[in-house]
Amino acid sequence: MRHPEFATDALVNRMVKHLGYPGQDETDHLLWPKAYAPLYACFKQQDTKTEDHLETVMNQWYRSMRDTYWYETHDNRHDVYFGYWCFEAAAVAKMLGIDDGALKHHPNYPYDARHDLT
Repeated sequence: MRHPEFATDALVNRMVKHLGYPGQDETDHLLWPKAYAPLYACFKQQDTKTEDHLETVMNQWYRSMRDTYWYETHDNRHDVYFGYWCFEAAAVAKMLGIDDGALKHHPNYPYDARHDLT
């Protein structure tokens, strides 16, 4: 068994390979399946449902981040909030040419950043 620090994430591996870089081990193992399984499905099932997968990610993303250190920092009295954006969803939408118009006003989807990318 591999040591956890050398774990391979299927989503990251697919993104890296899509950009033309050699990937790591072929795997379907996601390190954070609760948050990213629908986003990974965009690579696995490049069909008309990719917009649905993207919307599913965004509808559950923030709640699935409960175990992160930054969750609910907007309520912190020490002014440590820096925003909640799912840049990985925007990156996958850009890479695969997914129509993300339905997410334009979603508070956690960086629509402007995705469309400003060249």
